[in-house]
Amino acid sequence: MFLRELSAGLDSIKGLGPAAQRSLARLGIIDIKTLLCHYPRDWEDRSQIVPLRDWSRGKVCTLVKVLSHEWFGAGYMKTLKILVEDDTARASLVCFNRPFLAKQLPVGLCLRIFGHFYYKYGEIQSSAFEVAGERDGSLGGILPIYPLSEGLTQAMLRRFIKNALAQHAAALEDELPEEIIRRDTLLNKAEAIKAIHFPGTFTGRDLARKTLIYEELFYLEIITGLRVMERKINASDTEKVPQISGGKDEFSPLQKRLI
Repeated sequence: MFLRELSAGLDSIKGLGPAAQRSLARLGIIDIKTLLCHYPRDWEDRSQIVPLRDWSRGKVCTLVKVLSHEWFGAGYMKTLKILVEDDTARASLVCFNRPFLAKQLPVGLCLRIFGHFYYKYGEIQSSAFEVAGERDGSLGGILPIYPLSEGLTQAMLRRFIKNALAQHAAALEDELPEEIIRRDTLLNKAEAIKAIHFPGTFTGRDLARKTLIYEELFYLEIITGLRVMERKINASDTEKVPQISGGKDEFSPLQKRLI
């Protein structure tokens, strides 16, 4: 099955409910094929350790131990603050609207954290961080960064796409001729669509991107050839040019932009 033929609804993805479907629709994602064609805008390498003491150099990515829980504010403004440390420094995780982390991150737990930190109130802090064990799974390796809409988070979108890949990627057929894939050392379609979302290395990501670009250029060449045929046929007043089965709806959203 070609990717453009994957018309299964988003409700076939585990954990993807009506609210998330409405948020995805604002991005033009209405079925499995448009979900898998929602390519990352960037990728973050979380395989490199950046300790707490180096917070000013960029995003921290380090293994920490939970030392204590504190609460500040009152009523609905009550906010959890978790004190953690690695081998280099201590820091506070300010958990706005995430009181559930008190149970998920008990004192004594060791975990990996990732995010921007800053210096405030005499301590290193972060209020925008991710932890291993949250819904997008492990923080190690290279993770995709997607365009979002209201009601979606990176963790949610990664989870939806990872589940869609697990369910459908293995059945994807190549859209490039086998000789082109072999000649230019490209990936097959299943490998390319997996590696563009969750690459094992940046080299793998680049090869996936090269494969998908080749595919779009291949379709563009076909479309251009058909248009040339159509002009010649119209000019000679003979017969109409044969139409591609299904018309433009047969193409993926990215391919349609080239038509």
